[in-house]
Amino acid sequence: MHEKVDNRHKKILSTLFKANGKLDSFTLFKRARFSFAEFTNLIRFLKKHEYLREEEYVFFLTSKGKKSSLVSHEAEGKKRKWREVPANMLGNKIEISEGYVPSKSMLDQEF
Repeated sequence: MHEKVDNRHKKILSTLFKANGKLDSFTLFKRARFSFAEFTNLIRFLKKHEYLREEEYVFFLTSKGKKSSLVSHEAEGKKRKWREVPANMLGNKIEISEGYVPSKSMLDQEF
């Protein structure tokens, strides 16, 4: 049976990715904020499916793990609705050669 990588797995991969691809086991455990039992199950799954490898209590991302991390980072960052300006808030753009006279009330009174 082949399980899919879920958000919990992605959190561990993302934590490792942000740490330049390697972390010691204790630091990864603390940053991931899972229970120890859940953490060990997640690590076992990721090692079994070759997303990461372990050498002397240090976890390293494999190339498969890096690709998975990059894909999830790109998917998260594609669309940010809060950055889009509503159409009713957009005004006419001022041409470069066009003069602009600001409102006197908006200027600094000491100016």
